[in-house]
Amino acid sequence: MLHGFGLGLRPEHYAAFAERRPAVDWLEVISENYMLPGGAPLQHLDRLRRDYPMAMHGVSLSIGSADDLDLEYLRALKALADRIDRRGSPTISAGPAWTTTTCTI
Repeated sequence: MLHGFGLGLRPEHYAAFAERRPAVDWLEVISENYMLPGGAPLQHLDRLRRDYPMAMHGVSLSIGSADDLDLEYLRALKALADRIDRRGSPTISAGPAWTTTTCTI
């Protein structure tokens, strides 16, 4: 469990974190922003995870959908969780939203 003051990490924060170590206790990252392989966002994430505990918040799980769970999404989410927290106890949240559908109306 994370305690203290957390900050939602956004791309506009990368420079500030590269120049100095802001006094925050942990960072929240939007999971989907870091689930694709490679690129600058993952480079920043890899550097910052060494200095800050992180909480992952997903916005596209769509667990409230009528469709089956997206197993590829869940595999990518697990890979990101393993990357962020190698101790095996990541903090992960996701809203129970309906964000996708393959149904036609």
